[in-house]
Amino acid sequence: MEAKKRLTKISSQSFEHEADRKALEALKKTVGFDRLIQALASLTTDKIVRVVAQSEWLRIGPKQVPSLWNLYADVCETLDMKPPPLYLKTDPKMNAMTTGASEAVIVVTSGLVDRLTDKEIQAVLGHELGHWMAGHSLYQTVASHLSLILEHVGQLAFGIGPLLKMGLVSTLLHWSRCAELTADRAGLLAVQDVDTLLKVQMKLAYGSAGRFEGEVDLAAFLEQAKECAIEEDRWTAIYRTIDQWWPVQHAFDI
Repeated sequence: MEAKKRLTKISSQSFEHEADRKALEALKKTVGFDRLIQALASLTTDKIVRVVAQSEWLRIGPKQVPSLWNLYADVCETLDMKPPPLYLKTDPKMNAMTTGASEAVIVVTSGLVDRLTDKEIQAVLGHELGHWMAGHSLYQTVASHLSLILEHVGQLAFGIGPLLKMGLVSTLLHWSRCAELTADRAGLLAVQDVDTLLKVQMKLAYGSAGRFEGEVDLAAFLEQAKECAIEEDRWTAIYRTIDQWWPVQHAFDI
């Protein structure tokens, strides 16, 4: 197996997906988007993020779960970047996130690291670092917590609740899906093996197959993904608002 190439002075523009760029341009033109970002920025600071992270999650480092830290440090070296703080969160769900406004914080769940191989974990870490490198963090936070923001911030203080009727939600969530394509490219650069990314999506789809684990087949999963070219219509968009993450569809996009 060839050694991974270190990508010196890499710019997010070199792996930005065209769909991500176009969707972000459309999002920035959407009425009310600036007010929504201002509303979040007034409540979300790096200090709050650090307090939550330090109080609730386990900070990973050379002396704290060093095996996980070494995987992370290797990804950061490959992407030629200084490692942002990494935290391990107790949660049986397989998940990871990037948060922070001007300083990144990367979080992975216990469910994720329990289920994935070392290389698959690195693909996820590269994916999350890609979000940060591409400047997705603040917008992704808005997309992830949109309903809560509109309920507790927009309608009460900023008058942006009616924006739900103006296309902001669907435009934001469409961009959020497109942003995943850019982050996936960063994940691919981190491990430099496309099958690893596909296996991550497969495991996100089934979680744990228990005693049938040995019978899960990547080729069959990819055949299923090819059948998953979903035509985006009004009802699909509505359902996407409720549940954005479809790993089989995502594997098709990869």
